[in-house]
Formats: sequence, C-alpha cells, structure tokens
Amino acid sequence: MNTFLALKHLHMLSVALLGLLFLFRGVLLVNGSALLQARPLRILPHAVSAFLLASGFGMVMVSAALPVWVISKLILLVFFILCGVMAFQRADKRSSQLGWLVLGLLTYAFIASIAVTHQPLGLLG
Repeated sequence: MNTFLALKHLHMLSVALLGLLFLFRGVLLVNGSALLQARPLRILPHAVSAFLLASGFGMVMVSAALPVWVISKLILLVFFILCGVMAFQRADKRSSQLGWLVLGLLTYAFIASIAVTHQPLGLLG
C-alpha cells in the first residue's frame, strides 16, 4: 500500500472517530451525564484530532498540493473545534450549549461534503 493511501485511510478513520466522539459527547451533554467529565472523554478527542491533522498534513506533503477545498476544510475544522469548546466547556446556558452542539454537527457534515465533492462549497457549490 502506498503512503498516500495509508494516510488517507488513517485520516478517514480519524474523521469517523472524531464525529462519533462529538456525537457521543453531545448525547451525554443533552442527558446531563457526569460521564462527560470523565478524563478519557476529555483527552481522547484531542488525540484523535492530532491524528486527523497529522494524516491530513501528511497527505498534503506526499501529494505536494494544497487545493482550495483542503483550505476550506482546515478553516471549517477550526470552527468545528470552536463549536466543541463552546458546547462542552465555555457555554454556561443549556440553550447555548445545545446551539453550539448543533452548529458543530452541521459544520462536521459540511466538512464531510467538501471532502466527498472536492469542492470548497461542498454540496452547496
């Protein structure tokens, strides 16, 4: 298996795990579960995000290209992270937490649509 394909598979696995973790933590948030504060659930998203970024940058390095749609994904990834920080750490009102959670899930879906279409506007373009 070539390097690019291995990095792509690691990247896709990281994307899936990050999305599942966000959704799982969102369910815990909605249910008001104390499990949300468990150390592994606070650390694991950071580790998965690191693999996501490393594999993404690795693919850019191996392919020696940085298409516009990849830049769009990176910008939206920063916003996705902001949504997570706001939903799980900073927002103090329940309605704000849920709003940031929904916005994060929509951002995740938009990033996925960009990855599938290879267009900066994803399915909107």
